[in-house]
Amino acid sequence: MNFKHVILFSAACVSGCATVSSQSSRDIIVDGQSYELRTSVIEGSKGPFERSQVKVNNKMYICLPDSKGDCEAAVRQGRDESNRRG
Repeated sequence: MNFKHVILFSAACVSGCATVSSQSSRDIIVDGQSYELRTSVIEGSKGPFERSQVKVNNKMYICLPDSKGDCEAAVRQGRDESNRRG
C-alpha cells in the first residue's frame, strides 16, 4: 500500500467513525467487590446510542445495565477469564 492509499484509507475511517458525545461512570457491587461501570453515548450514523462496559482486572466487558444481571454476569466472566490466564 502506497502513501496515497494510506491517507485515503485513514480519511475514510475518520469520516465513518462514531464519536462519543458523553460518558458517565459509576460503581457496581458484585459478590461484595466494587467494579467500574462506564456508559458512553455514541453519535452513530443512525443517531445516538448507549454502550456500557464494566472494568474487570483492567479489561472492559460490554454489558446491558437495563438487562437484569447482565453486568454482573460480565464481571463473573471477566474474573473467570483472569483466573484461567493465571
